[in-house]
Amino acid sequence: MVRQLMTCQWAKQKQNVINTGAEARSSTRRSTRRSDMDVAEARDLYEIVTEIEEFAHSLQIGLDHPDRDTLMTAMIRAAGECQLDEQRSVIMALSPWHAFFVLWAALALARADRSTVFFRGQADVQLKHLSAGIFRDLSVEAAEQALRAVAIIEHLLEKKEIVHQEDDDLPNLARAIAQHYGVATSLLDVTLDPAVAIYFALLDTTRERGAAFALDWKHCEEQSLPIVIPPVAAWSKRLIDQRGFFLDLERIQRLGVQQTYYTVEFPRLDGFEVRRCGEVVRPWPIDEPEVEKMIAWAKQAFNGVSDAASITNLVDGYAGKRDLLNYQFERMFGFRPGSNFAPGAGQLAIKQYLLESFFHIERFVNHLCLDPDGFSRDRLLRVRDANRGVFRIYLEQVRSGRARGQFHDRNHDQLLEILDVM
Repeated sequence: MVRQLMTCQWAKQKQNVINTGAEARSSTRRSTRRSDMDVAEARDLYEIVTEIEEFAHSLQIGLDHPDRDTLMTAMIRAAGECQLDEQRSVIMALSPWHAFFVLWAALALARADRSTVFFRGQADVQLKHLSAGIFRDLSVEAAEQALRAVAIIEHLLEKKEIVHQEDDDLPNLARAIAQHYGVATSLLDVTLDPAVAIYFALLDTTRERGAAFALDWKHCEEQSLPIVIPPVAAWSKRLIDQRGFFLDLERIQRLGVQQTYYTVEFPRLDGFEVRRCGEVVRPWPIDEPEVEKMIAWAKQAFNGVSDAASITNLVDGYAGKRDLLNYQFERMFGFRPGSNFAPGAGQLAIKQYLLESFFHIERFVNHLCLDPDGFSRDRLLRVRDANRGVFRIYLEQVRSGRARGQFHDRNHDQLLEILDVM
């Protein structure tokens, strides 16, 4: 059944190539046959399309772009330069750049089917399941350490030592922070950006190949997997650069790779970079010293912590609280509490933060909830219900923008109508 699904999707992609007048390749051709688009051409094409601002934000080329037809044909042609390993149900790409266009095509197919996909990169190409860290082979002590670290982070949130929105789901937020900094939780990291997935699949320099997975919204919906979107916060700077979010595997624990929409495998080749608007983005690592210091402390502080009272005492005694708060304000707003700041500059900095938050969240909303007919009501409500604190910031910005004469387009009208906040 999986093989039939993969073959069907591959056939759709080939038909797209034919429809645009490009030359399609058979997915069953022999690997010895020369490629129509070699690695250098695919890399050049990747750099060209990622210079386009709209493509950098949405993985789409606007209808008014003068070279749209030429670029679309070339991208579909690059995606067609692959083979289907029918025995493993894996698409074999010639390079990381070809793999990018295969994943891009997967997104296009899903959107046409009123769905969407998102991505995860893995260095282990023999992986049978995608599993959250807490469900992997952890010792009893390591699992206990991870759970205690999350409890400590949650208490830091409750004590407002970590900045958050008033209606955030604190247990969810604590897990998201912990997961992002290497604490094992029931969350699985995924990204909106196929380039980020490929980047992470290539991080392990000891491996000759990497793999990237396209995960289908419809399958996640069938499995009732909550989606956790990170807020714009001091702890999530590199997560924002990664355009990353999480699937909550608490209930099902793992996803079989055969259940993914696409699996793409590609060789390790030097030089692949995440590029947006012509600039290189480095998804990992990003220097976040105070947050990393706090996480390291939380990981080690679990010894002797057995109840809520002992966690309270532990957090109250944490010596780095003031540095952590100052760091968060400076990272988010550009100033520290009590610092000499020009009159009115603080308010402008906060407004800028909220504006950045709006565009960050809107990227997730549009990617996850839009289909060819507009917003999917079911998807929009599911994402909103799992991320109420994030959506509060977003909706406040939509409403204030409309008061200034902005955001009166069809999509924002529909969004507010669905959410009953007109």
